[in-house]
Amino acid sequence: MLLRRTLPYLASERARRRTCAAAAVGALARHPTAAAQRPELLKELTSMARGSDSSHDLATISIAIGSLGGDTRPWLTDPHAGVRVCAALAPDLADDATASQVLMELERSPQAFGKSFGDMAPPLQLQSKSFQDLLTGRRAS
Repeated sequence: MLLRRTLPYLASERARRRTCAAAAVGALARHPTAAAQRPELLKELTSMARGSDSSHDLATISIAIGSLGGDTRPWLTDPHAGVRVCAALAPDLADDATASQVLMELERSPQAFGKSFGDMAPPLQLQSKSFQDLLTGRRAS
């Protein structure tokens, strides 16, 4: 039900609305009842990612693609550190050497990732307290 209501926003004229919808779709479409829709949703999200003119939006969309089992390898070499990290977080890239290298770079300087988005917060999917603690170098208590 929620997924169906979210889908029209992927075609919104407003880029941020499309990006928020992509983040929601990435979470909602993981439910087993959405399995049949995932291939088409991945095509749509990948098309959105390729057309994105914002690193923040691309990072957010790449997380959604990765969470649905899509291929985020094209963005592992993006010039923007935040996009590379978000692409590397895809569960299907757990054994990928390039993704591992990107994540090792994050481990060496987590603050660089947080700062890579300038005055914007990291993508919605990464705004948990534990992730924020990682980016600021604080230990979770």
